[in-house]
Amino acid sequence: MSNQVICRECGHENLDGDQFCGSCGSFLEWTGAAVADAPLAAQEPEPARGESAFVSQLKRVIEVDVESVARHDATEDRLAAADASLAATRDRQRLAAEAEARQAQHLATAAEEAAATARRRVEDDQLQRDEEAAAEAAALEAESAAASARAEAAAAKVRAESEHARQQAEAAEAQRQREAALRRAELLIAPAHNVVADVGASRPGAPQAAKPDRSDKPRSLKGAAQQPTTDQQPTTGTGTADAPLARTPGRERIRGGPKRGPAAELNPGDLVCGQCGTGNPPARKFCRKCGTALADSTVAKLGLWARITRRFRRAPKQFKAGERHRRRSGRSGGGDGAGYAARRAFFKLNSTLLRLGAALGMLALLGFGVEPIRAKLQLPNFRQQGIDKVRAILTPVYDQVRPSAADGAGATDHGADQLIDNGNNTWWSSPAGSGAGRGSKVTVSFAKPVDLARMIVTAGVPGTQDEGTFVSQPRPAEMRVVLNGDTVGARTIGLKDRDTPQTLTLSGKKVQTVDIEILEVYPASPASTAGVAITELEFFSKRKYGDNYETIAIPQVSASSSTDQLKFLVDGDTDTAWTSAPPGDGVGESVTVRFAEPVDLDRVRITTGYGTDTTRVSPRPSDVQLVFTCRRGCQPTVQMTLPDKRGFRTAKLDAKGVTEVQLQIRAVHGTGGGAAISELQFQRKRPKGN
Repeated sequence: MSNQVICRECGHENLDGDQFCGSCGSFLEWTGAAVADAPLAAQEPEPARGESAFVSQLKRVIEVDVESVARHDATEDRLAAADASLAATRDRQRLAAEAEARQAQHLATAAEEAAATARRRVEDDQLQRDEEAAAEAAALEAESAAASARAEAAAAKVRAESEHARQQAEAAEAQRQREAALRRAELLIAPAHNVVADVGASRPGAPQAAKPDRSDKPRSLKGAAQQPTTDQQPTTGTGTADAPLARTPGRERIRGGPKRGPAAELNPGDLVCGQCGTGNPPARKFCRKCGTALADSTVAKLGLWARITRRFRRAPKQFKAGERHRRRSGRSGGGDGAGYAARRAFFKLNSTLLRLGAALGMLALLGFGVEPIRAKLQLPNFRQQGIDKVRAILTPVYDQVRPSAADGAGATDHGADQLIDNGNNTWWSSPAGSGAGRGSKVTVSFAKPVDLARMIVTAGVPGTQDEGTFVSQPRPAEMRVVLNGDTVGARTIGLKDRDTPQTLTLSGKKVQTVDIEILEVYPASPASTAGVAITELEFFSKRKYGDNYETIAIPQVSASSSTDQLKFLVDGDTDTAWTSAPPGDGVGESVTVRFAEPVDLDRVRITTGYGTDTTRVSPRPSDVQLVFTCRRGCQPTVQMTLPDKRGFRTAKLDAKGVTEVQLQIRAVHGTGGGAAISELQFQRKRPKGN
């Protein structure tokens, strides 16, 4: 017997073992109903012997129920397995979806970055194209201006040639008119000559008159009037009807051509004549000045500068009919032209001043528009800075710099160190011997590089020439000075034979050594074998304008961490630096400065990091606090914000009687080790007159 499961929803018959209906898709539950394919007698087993039909039927029903329960349990197991598989599948799908979402997010981030990069590239390309377009436009404008200038030059050349030709034509016409006038004068003079000759011939004893020269060669009218001949005799009385008296003709006035006004300036669109360069309205076919056909003329184009200047140019005054304008010579009113010249000079000066004022105003407007210039001009001490700069140029001030050591061979008790001891009762003397000290050398060294502008030399042994001490030993007459060992820039200096200090000019930047070699000497009197003597050498640097402060020496410096490089903090060299001890970036570290005696401080200068960019590997302080210990009272703390730039940063102080200053680092620029400070200087104002 093959059983079929009937769907409870739609009644469709399904095969045994199907879990879902083939017609409606509903879940199939065992209903206990089955359709027999064979007769019931064939399906039912034969009852056992001794059993009744009821018991057999009951057993069969129980077996069917057990089998149905088993199939139901198997179905539930399969459903649970299917649910588990479906849940696992959903988990895998969810994880895959999350992975795809993350991948899509990464791809979107990468796409946004690529888009941002592309936008930046497009903006850079656009900026570059704008700059190239601006440069090309400027080049085209320059070419247009050059072409306009060449066209104007060509037109001016053509006008000059036309004017020259016109002047030559007028001169030729004037010459022809002059020759014609001379011929007419000769024709008028000839009949008078004949009349005079006839009258003279009628007189008794009168010589025969010579025939007049009737050649066609023109004669000068002035010569004919001033040189009388035998044919021209002076006569008196009035003329007759037959022979009227000859009248000496006067100089005929030759009228010139019409006056030509100034050449009309070109307007945009005018037709420029190729013959004379005159501008003509576009409707004309022939030039209004020379009559040349305008078929091949060029159209006038004005450059940028010409278009700008035409806007500010005053148009010529138009006079009404019957109104007479003043002549340039100034004689229309009977004057000599001096008033007109004075007025013209005044208006020209006024126009120049107006243009200069406009240019200065534009520059001032542009200057005040730039923030650094405006900030600088608004400083309260801007005027004082200008005065200090002019004063530094006209009357420079020199500050003495002290050498740290002097080396060189010297006589007993007169070594090279006495050259820089700042005493006028000690001196250096080279060893005694032949040559009187010629070729002796001394090297003066400085603790840090300095800029030298002057050197004062006091030669000889201290004393006067009258006492005989000064001339007792040779004195330098010529010496060679070498700065920093640079023999190429060595300088030979001559000295006078006197016991007073002599000032010599030097020009050295960042000098650390000065080598002095004695080339010539003034001999001793009386002669001796002693070496050359020099009392003192003094060196000076030129003070910069506005530098009215002097740096106070710092005898004692201590730090909260690293103390190995504290000397670099006050050595005056920005190429060296003090660095706090790692680890850490230096925040919280402090440096304490103690003075030998109470001092008054007017400002503090700090430069952070190292002097060269290649060694700036440590953090740089960005925010420091100064804590003062004063005896006479002062502001206890001062805050300074330091930008991450090279150079000194200055803060004004008003501290009196300071004995100790502590610098605390509160913030830094960068990371990677201890904080670095190149130089720390405390300054006070110089006394007036120093």
